[in-house]
Amino acid sequence: MSRPWSPAELEERAFILRRDLDDVVTSLLKLASVQAGAVRDYKLAKAQAFLEARARHPKDTVDERRARVDEQTADLEFEATVAEEGYRTARERIRVGLAELDLLRTMIVSHRRLVED
Repeated sequence: MSRPWSPAELEERAFILRRDLDDVVTSLLKLASVQAGAVRDYKLAKAQAFLEARARHPKDTVDERRARVDEQTADLEFEATVAEEGYRTARERIRVGLAELDLLRTMIVSHRRLVED
């Protein structure tokens, strides 16, 4: 069994965590831009592909057009999905980090109260 963290170790861990969270927030801003751009590119390409499919193959059914569009835009859809997951993962990391930071702060306050009493 490991020993409990000392107050200094708790403070150090909280400091490191705050710095790490700052880095994640910075990356989140970049990921938000990447994600929005990837989704925009995918939606635009999908709309253009649908219009082209309708113009080039007017007798196709809607399902046939969708199949053509899906085939033409599959890579962009994949990129958009990956970008969305990267953004979601960074947001989740921030949520978990903030919960951990809150726990560390509670432990620091509890330790201080024990020392004061």
